[in-house]
Amino acid sequence: MDLFLGTYNYNIDDKKRLRLPPKFKELLGKDVVITAIDNSELSLVSADKFNDQVNRMLSSHSNSNQKQRSIIKFITSRSVELKVDASGRILIPEEMINFSSISKEVVVLGWGDRVGITSKEKYDINNGNLETEKTMKEGIESFEELFMM
Repeated sequence: MDLFLGTYNYNIDDKKRLRLPPKFKELLGKDVVITAIDNSELSLVSADKFNDQVNRMLSSHSNSNQKQRSIIKFITSRSVELKVDASGRILIPEEMINFSSISKEVVVLGWGDRVGITSKEKYDINNGNLETEKTMKEGIESFEELFMM
């Protein structure tokens, strides 16, 4: 499986369109789903991947599992299907712009199996956060352990 890797700085144009890194455009395809997630960040995956994940959640749990149903409702109600245009841009819906506090400058992040989108300001603040650095060091130790096996 190809992974989304890297950190890219982009600007949203006046029409609220965001150009995706070429490799991300290639991996995502033309139909994508954008989701408002925690910490005022946006997540972007291919529509096929999103549908597979939600369908797997629906089929693996009974309708009587209230917690699972709440999670599915939460995710799907905060998601919107989009098309990637021929120039590799997506039109970010106004409610997603407002949720994420994105203005002009954004950071597009490879999150392995998905793409993250956050405001440049929020990204800069998080990168200076000592707790984030501590979490990263713990994660790197876990990552190293994985490859030491």
